[in-house]
Amino acid sequence: MHSSRLTVIPNWLGELSCLKTLDLGGGDGSGVNNNNLKELPADLGKLWSLETLALRNLSGLEKLPDTVCSLTALKSLTIDNCRKITELPADIGNLRALCTLELRNSSVKELPASIGSLGLQTLELYTCDQLKKLPDTVGRLYSLENLTVAHCCGITELPASIGGLRTLHTFVLEGTPLIKKLPDPVGRLTALVNLAIERCSALTELPSPLGRVVALRKLELLNVGKLDKLPHSIFHGFGELVELTISGSHSLQRLPDTLDRLTFLEKLAIAECEQFKNLPTSISNLIRLKILLIRECPLRDMPCIEALTELHRLELVVSDYASGSEAFKALSRSLPCLKQLETLCLGRDASEDAYDELHYDLEFADDYGDQALSEEDVLAIGRALKAWPLPLLNRVSGNHGADVDFGICRQELGLPTPFDQFWHITPTNYIGGCTSLAFFRKQQKKVEAFASGMQKRLGASSCVSWLDDHALMIIVDQVLGGWSLRKQWQQQQQQQQQQQQQQQQQH
Repeated sequence: MHSSRLTVIPNWLGELSCLKTLDLGGGDGSGVNNNNLKELPADLGKLWSLETLALRNLSGLEKLPDTVCSLTALKSLTIDNCRKITELPADIGNLRALCTLELRNSSVKELPASIGSLGLQTLELYTCDQLKKLPDTVGRLYSLENLTVAHCCGITELPASIGGLRTLHTFVLEGTPLIKKLPDPVGRLTALVNLAIERCSALTELPSPLGRVVALRKLELLNVGKLDKLPHSIFHGFGELVELTISGSHSLQRLPDTLDRLTFLEKLAIAECEQFKNLPTSISNLIRLKILLIRECPLRDMPCIEALTELHRLELVVSDYASGSEAFKALSRSLPCLKQLETLCLGRDASEDAYDELHYDLEFADDYGDQALSEEDVLAIGRALKAWPLPLLNRVSGNHGADVDFGICRQELGLPTPFDQFWHITPTNYIGGCTSLAFFRKQQKKVEAFASGMQKRLGASSCVSWLDDHALMIIVDQVLGGWSLRKQWQQQQQQQQQQQQQQQQQH
């Protein structure tokens, strides 16, 4: 029933004993603001079969009649943008069949204590700016599976009784700027699968004893600006965690070394963390990892990730790139082992508006700013891919989703000129990463053919059949251009070790 001119609900409404759904207001998405309807009929409680009641955009409605608590069949109650309603009936706990309670854009000042008597499965509170706290009886919602507290800017803390929600599956805490910490009993939510904390600007720490959250599979920490560290024990109970996303934590400097306890982790995303300069070396133990996204972090170096052989997608966008970063060179040393890699995105100094909402566009962001990687870094990546072309890699993308220009290192990589008649392609298309990868694969085929020919000439039992990647690299040196990537890497490692020793001596 959607009308902006409705002033009175007819009395015969209470006679519709078989009515199952009643939607009053702008429920069709039209945004109708009904200023005329001021009260609901007392006979509303006679709708014995009513299962769904939605009140939307009824800006003149001042309260719910107590008879609403007689709707014993009611399963879903939604109150959206009815700003004059400041309280719910005290006996709302009598709605024993109620599974979903949703308050949106509400002026309700407190939830009745009787709410703990409900059999709720879903409780959603959106933009309840007059709400100061949740009652302790919330912890008695033993059937609750989904809890959302979003943009309730007056709430200063959550009740400790929340630890009693033994069936809670999803917990979303968003836009609550006064909450400084979560109660420790959150660590007793043994059924919790999804935990999302977003735009909680005062939150400085997470509960340390989270060891019982053993079912957690997805953890999102988005725009939690004052969170400067994660407790070392945080990952002890997260054995089932599959996705970990951290974005906008401007004070976060590192992840704990206990990251390697996340043995089931498949996706790790860290973005817009202005102090985050290093990944822990323990990341190499995340052997199930398929997606690794590091964006807009001033990463100084990159640990060895050769063991991440299941990695399908890798994105690395380094902020403060001009200050010097060895991340791309270090990455080039691990690339040859990432045989399952399909997508590789490398960038620097992304534009400030590249990521509006990480959890919405993390999978699809292509804008990496206006700056390209240095020739030195492009050469390091190109040489690694030339020596060991990854079989599934489709492209090496960079700024604005364009391919990394290996053409700037054409001579060093042994690439033919753009106008080589053999290729029959334009210069613009040629210098892109896709074509370069195709060229590298073709050269690799030549190496394999060379080895195969040698084996055929010398016999199947010859030492040619024992050749591994490093031995083939020697052949590449001799047949395809004469440079030694392995030797260069060793020299770089020696230089780094010498620099570290000098720094230690100085200190």
